[in-house]
Amino acid sequence: MRRLTLIRQSARRRMPKPGLDAVQQATRLLARREHSRHELRGKLRACGHTAEAIEAALEALRGQGMQSDRRFAEACARSLAERGYGSRRVGHELRRRGVASELAGELERQARHQDLTQAVAALQRKTRARPLERMPLLRFLASRGYPEAVAVQATDAWLRGGRA
Repeated sequence: MRRLTLIRQSARRRMPKPGLDAVQQATRLLARREHSRHELRGKLRACGHTAEAIEAALEALRGQGMQSDRRFAEACARSLAERGYGSRRVGHELRRRGVASELAGELERQARHQDLTQAVAALQRKTRARPLERMPLLRFLASRGYPEAVAVQATDAWLRGGRA
């Protein structure tokens, strides 16, 4: 019963408010957080706007500087890195959210420079309460999107003394 209530509430939130056109609806979405063009297109489509109205709204927002895939991608990459995810995960998430491959690749390469220090920091948070063996640490870093070489370096550094 609870799940059905949540689905109904979610569907109600997606319904366009009477009198709001696609630009106004997109502006309300962008006021909460940055969105990629792909995300906005999907959310506006779910609200019942026509494809022509959606494309016109997205062009208008881009022209006014209110929507930028680059700004969204940089904010998303920064957020993922702060939460302890590696460069491979950053690139994957950006592509999944509709960011162009070139831009996602560029931000993934930038994140790669900080992989080792972030991997060691992630291990410090993970092993704060208990020491772990080498393989579980490697699996943990792999699941967070760190390249294998970085995971091995960070794990070896952590097992030697906790510093990179």
